[in-house]
Amino acid sequence: MNMALDDHPIGADPNGPMYFNGVYHLFYQYNPAGPLFTNQMHWGHSASYDLINWIPLDLAIAPTESFDINSC
Repeated sequence: MNMALDDHPIGADPNGPMYFNGVYHLFYQYNPAGPLFTNQMHWGHSASYDLINWIPLDLAIAPTESFDINSC
């Protein structure tokens, strides 16, 4: 797996791999503010047609509520 997706690196916990309509999808914990694990972790989403080249997509989940104080 290519761990660096341009400027959208996989932060931690690659999760939820799936194949749907000819495209591979992968979700992972991601900090858009930098490379460190913080209480503002988001869930990133990337897609691939060949499992080698990955395309970063919009964030899947972001902390937005007060109960997300420790991340989502």
